[in-house]
Amino acid sequence: MSQVNSCCSCTCLGNGNRGLSSAGGGWKGLGVTPICRCGDVAVIRTARTTRNAGKKFWGCPNFKRGNQESVGCNYFKWSGEDDIDQRDGVILSQNREICSLEKSIKLYEKWVKCLIGVVGVVVVLNIILVSVLLKSP
Repeated sequence: MSQVNSCCSCTCLGNGNRGLSSAGGGWKGLGVTPICRCGDVAVIRTARTTRNAGKKFWGCPNFKRGNQESVGCNYFKWSGEDDIDQRDGVILSQNREICSLEKSIKLYEKWVKCLIGVVGVVVVLNIILVSVLLKSP
């Protein structure tokens, strides 16, 4: 399996940046439907060839539709096939989401620190103002 860096410090996104157009996968038990290279959700079909008769596969929904304009992208993947590239694509996508969330957290942490500083300054100013008002006759 190609290496995808984990994202703990948001300096990741991995070296194996594959196109995510086919990310998803049709793994049994995961309930994930692959996306073909056209960007459409792939459909499950049944092979009719002698060698693979009855075997299920994922294919482009536009493949051989009948009109010249939508010939499809020829996407093909056996159902249940363990595809490492697709798994890496899903992991890469999830790592990007994690990095995005970590960046948001860091931004919110900066805002909280800034607000705490402003509240601290306001408290100090109020204490000074109250002490000045109490000392005046």
